[in-house]
Amino acid sequence: DIFRLRLAWSGAIDDPGAEIVVGRLEPEASWQVELAENSTSWELKASTPNGLSLTIGKYPMLLTLRRGHQLLFQESAGLSHNGTATFQRIAGQEGQLFYGGGMQNGRFMHRGHVIGIDRSYNWDEGGSPNAAPVYMSSAGYGVF
Repeated sequence: DIFRLRLAWSGAIDDPGAEIVVGRLEPEASWQVELAENSTSWELKASTPNGLSLTIGKYPMLLTLRRGHQLLFQESAGLSHNGTATFQRIAGQEGQLFYGGGMQNGRFMHRGHVIGIDRSYNWDEGGSPNAAPVYMSSAGYGVF
């Protein structure tokens, strides 16, 4: 299952994304998405074979992704940003491993670490000369 979630700090998404990045997948005719709301969150639940559901907390806005009853992904703090960067904090599950981020010199597994998705031009250990905004988890999901 693939879904795309976008956030616009200004409240309006003014960049629709290039076709090569976004792509256009034809949804299965039998898939339905249900929206449920309560006082603390919204839940989007897909009627796919995997039964994915995305819960979006209201205050603070926290994302939680499940496959059936299995927790895949959960933020430990809401998305934040400053003038130059956006930050996402993931609450890893016991034994969960994170891989990706492009070239992160000196490391390939990122559990418990903060990684920079930037061009540091630093080819030494700890540098990120060819970073990429994508990571994968041993819990069975990836984020781009």
